[in-house]
Amino acid sequence: MPMNVKLNPKKWAVSRKMGAICLVWIVAAGIHQLFIHEEPYDYRTANIEERLKNCAGNFSRRYECKSAITLERNNRLFFIWIRRLGIIFVPPLVLLRVHNVITRRRATRRPVRPKASPARTKANPARPKTRRGVKKKVKAAQVKRPK
Repeated sequence: MPMNVKLNPKKWAVSRKMGAICLVWIVAAGIHQLFIHEEPYDYRTANIEERLKNCAGNFSRRYECKSAITLERNNRLFFIWIRRLGIIFVPPLVLLRVHNVITRRRATRRPVRPKASPARTKANPARPKTRRGVKKKVKAAQVKRPK
């Protein structure tokens, strides 16, 4: 954004509101995903214990079986955490990106124009003439028409 562009106070307020909404989402979703919506992360759950006990055979087969169960659990936990972090951070990032695209598109389509001439009032019933109109009248008066 160029440095000479002045920020519109209304757009700035909307941007601050969007930031506040995103911050509230991150806090609320973070609390829900990290503290309220908990899953057991240890390997001592009944399902895991039962699967570990079912590993039979000599030492190397039991070790391979238990390491496969452990690896599967670790992969599952990784995707659980990726999903949780996605729920926490992706919606605010998408919302901010969409807001940024919309405000940039508006800024390029409708640039901020300088203040227009003063409006009509009782003291000034007619609008002041523009330069373009004045120049045209001057040019028309200077042109000499043949007789």
